[in-house]
Amino acid sequence: VIARIQNHEVDVLGNAVKTPQRETYLIFPKPYLKVPSVIIVRSSVKENLTLDMLKGMNVVMISGYGYVDLIQNKYPQLNIELVSELKTALRKVSFGMTDAFVGDLATASFYIESEAISNLKVAGETEPPNISGFAVRSDWPELSSILAKGTAMLTQEEKRDIYNKWIHLVSEPGLTIREFKKMMMIVTGVILLIIVVFLLWNRMLKRMVRIQTEALREEIKERKLAENALGKSEAHLRTLLKTIPDLVWLKDPEGIYLACNARFERLVGMKEKNIIGKTDYDFTDKERADIFRQNDKLAIENGQHILNEETVTYVDDGHTEILETIKTPVYGSMGELVGVLGISHDITGRKYAEEERQLLQDKLFQAGKMDAIGRLAGGVAHDFNNMLSIIIGRAELARMKFKPSDPIYNDLCDIETVGRRSADLTRQLLAFARKQTIMPQVLNLNETIENMLKMLRRLIGEDITLAWHPFSDLWPIKIDPAQIDQILANLLINAQDAISGSGGKVTIETHNITFDEESCSIGIDFVPGEYVLLAVSDNGCGMEKNTMHNIFEPFFTTKAFGKGTGLGLSTIYGIVKQNMGSINVYSEPNKGSTFRIYLPRYTGQAVWTTSTKSFEDSITGGTETVLLVEDEPEILEVTQLMLERLGYNVLAAQSPAMAIDMVREHVGDYIKKDAGEHIQEDAGKHIDAGKHIDAGKHIDAGEHIQEDTGGDPDKNIGKIDLLITDVIMPEMNGRDLSKKL
Repeated sequence: VIARIQNHEVDVLGNAVKTPQRETYLIFPKPYLKVPSVIIVRSSVKENLTLDMLKGMNVVMISGYGYVDLIQNKYPQLNIELVSELKTALRKVSFGMTDAFVGDLATASFYIESEAISNLKVAGETEPPNISGFAVRSDWPELSSILAKGTAMLTQEEKRDIYNKWIHLVSEPGLTIREFKKMMMIVTGVILLIIVVFLLWNRMLKRMVRIQTEALREEIKERKLAENALGKSEAHLRTLLKTIPDLVWLKDPEGIYLACNARFERLVGMKEKNIIGKTDYDFTDKERADIFRQNDKLAIENGQHILNEETVTYVDDGHTEILETIKTPVYGSMGELVGVLGISHDITGRKYAEEERQLLQDKLFQAGKMDAIGRLAGGVAHDFNNMLSIIIGRAELARMKFKPSDPIYNDLCDIETVGRRSADLTRQLLAFARKQTIMPQVLNLNETIENMLKMLRRLIGEDITLAWHPFSDLWPIKIDPAQIDQILANLLINAQDAISGSGGKVTIETHNITFDEESCSIGIDFVPGEYVLLAVSDNGCGMEKNTMHNIFEPFFTTKAFGKGTGLGLSTIYGIVKQNMGSINVYSEPNKGSTFRIYLPRYTGQAVWTTSTKSFEDSITGGTETVLLVEDEPEILEVTQLMLERLGYNVLAAQSPAMAIDMVREHVGDYIKKDAGEHIQEDAGKHIDAGKHIDAGKHIDAGEHIQEDTGGDPDKNIGKIDLLITDVIMPEMNGRDLSKKL
């Protein structure tokens, strides 16, 4: 039949299924009847069926029928067997050779009755229905228009009569041959009538057809343009979807994938055509698939998008990403739920940046806390030193009034001893606060440590092995050697306490090291440059992270009461910071600890300092005049008493202003006005009191006075030999006071 239609040997088909393939050589007027396409099975099958339920079953259809193309296009997963005749198909179902037949109800009903097949029934209708209507050869559009007008004149009752006459399988027991022939005669008569009408109206409609044809051509042209535009739009949309760097996918309400983009294909390691029709349970384990499905349902229930984070591993290359996923329900034009749209954005870099930022904030907080504690410790040490000065000084003055055999003499000695031990604590606090007075020297760290090794071995005892690994050709550093002594002594005492029993080992090593920008990330206070490394390691009990966060804070200790002051590591911290260095600690419980101290390399011309033999001069006293300035009354009084006991003439002032007045009164009364002016001019050029004070030497203003007054000894009565002043005072500091004087 199809071949004869294509050869224009047949003009009209009375009942044809419209398919895209047939539209190339047939015109389909508007159908006048909807005949359902059905699923026919044996009577023993009890449930109703749909095409989705036929997956995995054997289905028979008629080859060449247009409905076969429609079903295969929409349900490619069906196992379809094609036969050449409807009788053969129905017999296969009846004899149990196949599970079901899918096809037109009208022809199936006719053959079931004519062949007297009694064990078949309709188990369900399929989509779309088999539309009944004419098909006209493509070069006869006028005939198509006439047939459409003719069928439009049929009433609903006439259409129902036609339907009931042909189809009995569902509504009636069957369809007889006589009824079929009668119905065919009626249909033939209707067709003949339509043809007669066509012949009568043919001439009249030609003109109208011509006009409508032109209009149709224009409409077709516009439609093609619209279809081309739509095709381009869809292609652009598809390209856009494929190239989006995020993961994009669409699921139906049941969680079945409908579409996805290229990045999602990389995630699951499949192409889109293999992903469509599957669920998350086909790609991942049940636990994760349950989470994905729960999020889909949550978005549908809420009716709005939801946001969640999830970590996934790509199948294509195995790398892992942290994704921020937005899932939102999608609705059709009529408000029906289409499915769930998912978009996942890679936030791995952002998460790592947030973690690094948090780590940096923690380090900044720790540095700020240590700085604040340092300022507090420095302030406390300053005030405490003032009080200790009074205690020690008064004890010394009182002790001088008694003989060693006097009972109170030893009590005063004990007060001095305790006071000096307390002063040692304040020195440690000042070291932590980086306010300790130091005398830095250019030295070789290896030589300094080697001079201490004997003392250090005695310090930790014979049960602990001390290993020394110096680095050859070590860079020089500039630091107070006494501070190196403090660092090593404190670290080795801590190592000794951390090692329990015999078999312990402490290792001291040095090295040259250079920090670049990247390596400085190990600490907040690390600065790029060249450093000398001093590392002290032990195999003791180690520390936990919570302990390591607090070890440099003053008075923090894990030792038993009375075993330690908690100032050892804080002293080391202050010394390192005072010398522009850095310190890093690594420790694990039961494995030991390593302290790494980085001191900046000295880049100037090295002038090595050799140690000199220490000696102590006897205090003989004197008769010179000393100007003493101190804003603390108790310290001023004690110092004045000590100096006067040694024979000095003391001018005591409690403020800078009082000191200036005293100098004017003491010196100005004995010097002539013209000499004073000369002295003022000459002193401005030659007397730098600050430099003399820093060097620890006396300021001998008298020499200038003597020179300006002609060398007359009588005119030197008003000279001041030495200025001793506090540094920090309310009105002005000691340096400014010395310059003023």
